Amino acid sequence: MAYSQWRDVTKRNPCPICGKPDWCSTNGIFVCCRRGDGGGIERQDKSGGTYWLYRVDAGGIDYNPNNIEISEPPPSKDSKRATPDVLHKVYSDFKGMLSLSQSHKENLLQRGLSESEITLREYKTLPLMGRSRIARELGRRYGNDICHVPGFYLKEGNNGKSYPTFAGRPGILIPVRNFDGKIVGFKIRIDKPEEGEPKYTWFSSNGRPGGTGAVNSLHFPLFDGPENVIRITEGELKADISTALSGIWTWSLPGVNSWRLALPVLKEIKPEKVLVSFDADCWQNRNVANHLVAFIEELQSRQLGGESE
Repeated sequence: MAYSQWRDVTKRNPCPICGKPDWCSTNGIFVCCRRGDGGGIERQDKSGGTYWLYRVDAGGIDYNPNNIEISEPPPSKDSKRATPDVLHKVYSDFKGMLSLSQSHKENLLQRGLSESEITLREYKTLPLMGRSRIARELGRRYGNDICHVPGFYLKEGNNGKSYPTFAGRPGILIPVRNFDGKIVGFKIRIDKPEEGEPKYTWFSSNGRPGGTGAVNSLHFPLFDGPENVIRITEGELKADISTALSGIWTWSLPGVNSWRLALPVLKEIKPEKVLVSFDADCWQNRNVANHLVAFIEELQSRQLGGESE
């Protein structure tokens, strides 16, 4: 199966397995679900992320399909996406055109962050109004590059002409940084999520005209302290707060099943100890517990002192 046969799920056509509008993909015969529920066939893609394969072309869902031959796993990132350098430039200008509302600032203060930490980590408020003005200005600065930056897309106006704007429900905009400190994406903490909607979602324009999907990547909070102990958790804002309050560099996985993404970086910096801090209900969730155990066993086999918190 070629990459071109696979397409990302969208809000209009969500994943039939997990029901979510992002991260997963389908080719009309098989579904690649990246959240998984313990069913399907578990596999890994080239980035080290885990996905589960299901067959859905027979009027139902086969949770244990047989004789599946796929030469390469479905892609987990959008080939149209701009480079990290371009993403950082556009996103840096973008956040520079936004402000942080008082209510969002108070929310962050209540979570234990100081005003200086809030300023350092550059949280912003994703507004509902004035979007096209901001997107047009960024389009003027970066031209076609804006079309390859997740979150931005083209919307058709009343006159039939398209204009640039950006997606996302209003909320707190949380920068997601790579190992070099560059902003390669944003997470949104939605102000008023609808019933069944997650509180946190990627700043993404997947499935929209001229839009691009966000990549699910590790988040490395800004940090200038010791690297002998590393904590791994899930949740970008949680990682920021943990880093700020504990003095331990805390990285965030895009999902507990993506723990392999951390291995190459851990191998490079060689910390004395790695603390794995998944949600407290992990032992009631078989899928999460299995990944926790597998991650710790892999860390210990690499002599990285992996242990659960």
